[in-house]
Amino acid sequence: MYKVFFGLLLVLIVSGCSQNISQDDGSPDMQALSGDDVSIDAAEQVWEIEQESVMSLEDDFFSDEPDVVDASKEQYFLSDGLQADTSKKIIDFADILDGWPGKDGIPSIDYPIFVSQDDPSNNYLSTDSQGILLIIDDVKRWYPYNILNWHEIVNDTFLVNGEEIHVAVTFCPLCGSAIVFDRVVDWVILSFGVSWKLYNSNLLMYDRTTESLWSQTLGQAVVGDYVGTKLSIIDSNVISWSELETHHLDAMVLSTDTGRPRNYSSSSPYGSYDTNERLYFPVANMEDARLPLKEMLYVTNIADGVSIAFVLAELRNQLSGRLLVDDDEYIAYYEDAEYRIIWPDGDELPGFFEMWFSWANKHPGSSYIWIE
Repeated sequence: MYKVFFGLLLVLIVSGCSQNISQDDGSPDMQALSGDDVSIDAAEQVWEIEQESVMSLEDDFFSDEPDVVDASKEQYFLSDGLQADTSKKIIDFADILDGWPGKDGIPSIDYPIFVSQDDPSNNYLSTDSQGILLIIDDVKRWYPYNILNWHEIVNDTFLVNGEEIHVAVTFCPLCGSAIVFDRVVDWVILSFGVSWKLYNSNLLMYDRTTESLWSQTLGQAVVGDYVGTKLSIIDSNVISWSELETHHLDAMVLSTDTGRPRNYSSSSPYGSYDTNERLYFPVANMEDARLPLKEMLYVTNIADGVSIAFVLAELRNQLSGRLLVDDDEYIAYYEDAEYRIIWPDGDELPGFFEMWFSWANKHPGSSYIWIE
């Protein structure tokens, strides 16, 4: 089991330590820092400290019992500045883990800037750097994991044929979940932030209108006024920098000009997390061992509470996979560095990505997974 204190401390180090340099409140109205506000040398020194701390703390995650914060009282949320109506919930408060550095300690990007692929500021990217590709009509944008690792949410707006399309591009490094949502709910444009509370090792977002908490992988509000409300998923893909240059040369790239001093040249501030089989936080329903915990899946929801998944590596190898669900055949394809899933009627379904343990804990024992 896990000692949550150490997990939270690690998160503070790898994603909040830089706030010693940049003193801000994480609010969407914060003015962006100018390049003169923070020295490159200072940022690099902080990064070195962060990495040393990661290495020294990573082995301390494990002990006999989890430290689960008693979140049964509203004061628990108010102490972090969250104003969610805790009388409305669909999950047990005992399953919510508290996280340092608290609300907005990991700052969302609310005013994203984009640059062309040949911009010199992209020289921190390597050929295998991963990112989320979002295409709406003929507008293409790519959001590198190098940046998303530090911010987790980008509140963005596309202008297509005179119409504004408001999206939340989200990424949780703890479960590899890359999901894009339509952030308009009941005609209200929501802006999302990072609560730094976790549910089943997954990001709990909050909206800045009601401060309801939303599970990222469920795409659903689990505490607060919006409880039970689901966000619409927008189809996206995860592709590498080299694949972007090959297949989507006209795509714009999220800029490192975020107003926050971070070492975006690192592919992940979470040390060896992606390459080992250890989880930093407790997760329910982990008896299913058909796949390694962090095997990546390509996923789509086909009905309320019903999800199907394809093993990403096998799909890349075989280029297509077929899954039978109640006599209906769903087909997934990998072509030109992109994934897609087709309904039985021929329509395309919106897909997203997450690790096996993250999908399996919501669908224990499900047979709706294509493995080979």
